[in-house]
Amino acid sequence: MNAPEYVDITLPAGRKRSLTLSNDALLVIGVPVYMGRVPALLGDWLNRIEADNTPAICVVVYGNRAYENALLELKDIVQSRGCIPVAGAAFVGEHSFSSPETPTAQGRPDQNDLA
Repeated sequence: MNAPEYVDITLPAGRKRSLTLSNDALLVIGVPVYMGRVPALLGDWLNRIEADNTPAICVVVYGNRAYENALLELKDIVQSRGCIPVAGAAFVGEHSFSSPETPTAQGRPDQNDLA
């Protein structure tokens, strides 16, 4: 088994590199949710993924609202790029825009989320 490879697409420089996967790989892909959607700024990078019947686990993280269609959208994107979605999950987390002045989903996941 090969060691895991981590690709951080948070910053634009990380999205310059394309991702090519074989059918003996496993893609675990996680993206944030904005307004219930996969962020549009990730579209170009996501649509350059090249996979060959690669199993994929899709994960979305949302803060304080809802993930709406983001998980389905991510599944559809990776499937269109040659992946076979085998699992998916949506997780709540403190919103990336949260600050002391404007706390948004601060401390999440909290005990209610975990229950």
